[in-house]
Amino acid sequence: MTGLLSGTIVEVNEARTPASLRLAASLATKIASDLGARVIKIEPPGGDAVRRMPPFLGSARTGEDSALFQFLNTGKESLVLDLESESGRAMLRRILDKADGAIREGGAQEGAARGCVEVVLSGFGDRPSRLGEPFSELTVMALGGLLDMIGEPAREPLRLGGHQAAYAAGLAAFTAMMAGLGDLSGGARQYHVSLLDVVLWLNWKAPAGALFLGRPPSREGAQAEWRTIACADGHLALVFADRDWPALCRLARSPSLAEPPFDTPAGRRENRLRIVEMLEAAFAGRSRADIFAEAKASRIPLGPVLSPLELLADEQYLARDFMARIAHDELGPLVMPQVPASWNGRRFAPRPAPHLDENSGSFR
Repeated sequence: MTGLLSGTIVEVNEARTPASLRLAASLATKIASDLGARVIKIEPPGGDAVRRMPPFLGSARTGEDSALFQFLNTGKESLVLDLESESGRAMLRRILDKADGAIREGGAQEGAARGCVEVVLSGFGDRPSRLGEPFSELTVMALGGLLDMIGEPAREPLRLGGHQAAYAAGLAAFTAMMAGLGDLSGGARQYHVSLLDVVLWLNWKAPAGALFLGRPPSREGAQAEWRTIACADGHLALVFADRDWPALCRLARSPSLAEPPFDTPAGRRENRLRIVEMLEAAFAGRSRADIFAEAKASRIPLGPVLSPLELLADEQYLARDFMARIAHDELGPLVMPQVPASWNGRRFAPRPAPHLDENSGSFR
């Protein structure tokens, strides 16, 4: 079975590339690989630093057991090049001249190789005042206002779990590459994706609020309209519109919620804390599954908060064949998410991420 994509995409990891850009580039090329493209991953001597990032699947710390690396690099080939040397840079130029596309990190770069669509990832784009400045995913999310959206306003901002900014930048990089490969006009062959621009796009309400309202939205903590609430065996994500309120009152089996001051939108806004306390008391003896089943029947957009282990057995994920099963020769069978796309009712079975010593030192 052939994939949706064909051709060769090159992922360039340099020794000093910040972790956020490594993750972004790896996700962009993972999508391409999962959709059928050949991906050549250029690693510096010693390998991509993500090979040594936790969490680990084993205890040997061999450079093969990083769960993050295994997830981001399924189906790729590895080639170690010292891009600090002239011979390494010359080899990279020859590879790029034969490739269809490339994703690399940097600021202002030389023009793209002949015939190659090149996507350049950076922290701040090609802004001269920012090039070369140190940064992390955390600091860029802070600059973009994303850390001021959740949590309690009286305490320090919390880092969001996972790598939302890096992965969103990876998706933007993949989108830019597909646009470039599909552009038959002979236009630009090099595209730039800035991590800060991506964060501002993710958090568009902050600049829009500052521009049109004079102030950006900020974290409301316990006063937030939508939040998680406790029940007998975990938590629920409580989301509802004004039209859902009568059904939510029935779900909570609490007639008093339908009475003043909770019977109007304004009254509910002024009494958010009391509403949460009353709902938690109403749901304290009921399970997530019971509440969720009744909420679906009432068409209330309320859902259970699931752990990663629970996701492995989730009916939706199983029905969509979302988790790939991969046989790794050292780590054994692995189960991990794959690109949520299928064609003709089928998906690829992705290959494990490449060992560091699998390259031949050449490119065909």
